[in-house]
Amino acid sequence: MPSQPSFPASPDQLRAAERFDAAVPLVVDGESISTRNISDSGVYFETDFEQKIGSVVSLTLEFQLGGTRQRLECRAEVVRIDRINNRVGVAARLQEPLFSPVKEEIAI
Repeated sequence: MPSQPSFPASPDQLRAAERFDAAVPLVVDGESISTRNISDSGVYFETDFEQKIGSVVSLTLEFQLGGTRQRLECRAEVVRIDRINNRVGVAARLQEPLFSPVKEEIAI
């Protein structure tokens, strides 16, 4: 039987998706902020407002695509809270994936 590691996994090892450091404009329950990082399954942002683990927040991401401003609205569950000076760091899991992988069809 293989031995189990005696140390906890790092947050990077527990993540379900690769994170990208990106300051994407974001509106969280009416507050305009920016993401600190983002993935296809979640976002991390800082806010001045208290959040509770397990609560659901409404998110609106704004970005440029093909020279046109786009808006993506979704909901996310708060899964972690960090205290950062006088601000609140929030990790939230999207209830739907932000980006869906494209399945390439192979012609036979």
